[in-house]
Amino acid sequence: MRGCYLIHFEVAYTSPNGAKTVRHYLGWASNIAQRVRSHQAGNGARLMSVVTAAGVPWHVARRWKDATRQDERRLKRWHNHGQLCPVCRTAGKAGTA
Repeated sequence: MRGCYLIHFEVAYTSPNGAKTVRHYLGWASNIAQRVRSHQAGNGARLMSVVTAAGVPWHVARRWKDATRQDERRLKRWHNHGQLCPVCRTAGKAGTA
């Protein structure tokens, strides 16, 4: 299946210099399953290589079937991946009455 996918990091990853902390990676692939296997092997996107090498557990939290590269760019420009993530949205609601 091709499209966009959102990976949720179980623990926030902070860069070694402390400049940036991230909880998600959003990508596009012509074959999502194959791309995820590549990420698991520590290949592909630099962020995924670094996060995997650091031992941060992660999983695919959401997929957009048949999304285009333009859709990926639009989603990335939004810069609020936590609102797209069902894990983070559920966690946010868990603490409310």
